[in-house]
Amino acid sequence: MKDLGGSFGFPGLNLGEGSREEVTDDGGCPAQPQFLGLGGDQMQNDFEDGEKYRFSARLASIPGIHPMPSVGDWILLQVEEPAELARKVNRRLAPGMLSIPRGMDGAVRVQVGDPRDNELVIRTIREVVA
Repeated sequence: MKDLGGSFGFPGLNLGEGSREEVTDDGGCPAQPQFLGLGGDQMQNDFEDGEKYRFSARLASIPGIHPMPSVGDWILLQVEEPAELARKVNRRLAPGMLSIPRGMDGAVRVQVGDPRDNELVIRTIREVVA
């Protein structure tokens, strides 16, 4: 494992953690590697159980918005007119608030932020699709 953190102002930041076959969880099955040494599964699970889960559930309550399985701090949303939705939301909030991922027809993605910002996104999407 290569420690580059000190060089870039992030002590303890590590790149890689062996091959997938070498890293196992308690059941002996291959585990997810900890990319960039940022805490791996536990950090991801804590995040998903918190604001990301709440934000996704609130988005799902908007007619025509269907959250899809997503990785990281983004939520992928299946919508009927992604370009139109992204254009309207970005004009009301900020450029790039909603983006259209390449190779995904009928989808936009939104970054999970703090609860206050997420509520503003929810209100705006609800107004735009109404």
